Amino acid sequence: MNIYKTGPSPTLLGLQTNRLALSLLLVVTAWIAVLSPAEALDLAAPTQVVNEYLESLASGDTEKLVQLIDGRMKQNNKQLALNPQSYSQFLQTNYAGVQMTLEEIMPDGTGVRAKVRFDYPSQDSMSIEFLLAEIGGIWKIIDEEF
Repeated sequence: MNIYKTGPSPTLLGLQTNRLALSLLLVVTAWIAVLSPAEALDLAAPTQVVNEYLESLASGDTEKLVQLIDGRMKQNNKQLALNPQSYSQFLQTNYAGVQMTLEEIMPDGTGVRAKVRFDYPSQDSMSIEFLLAEIGGIWKIIDEEF
């Protein structure tokens, strides 16, 4: 009967296991750092789009508004493209004296969510969340939620 164990020693086996665990930990950490959208996403461009959108609402700049929207937002605002002059007047009238404030902007999946507060001269207020996506390398507002 052989009383000696064959194979790697328990100390050597422990070192191999520790190296494997450390290697796996490093790979997972690198993977999270590379793919984490919250850390990797630069919010400067989406913030600029929202600010330009709000300025265009107040000024009635329908040409700029058309450039800043896409998707469902574009479908829901067909009058913007069909009758830009009367829509411009509508915007100027309805947003006169309205204070629009970008309260928060944050990553949301593959896009960005921006919360905007509208304070009306009548003391009423409401918030709208705009959803933005990068389309062809350009950030656009694609939807809104009330």
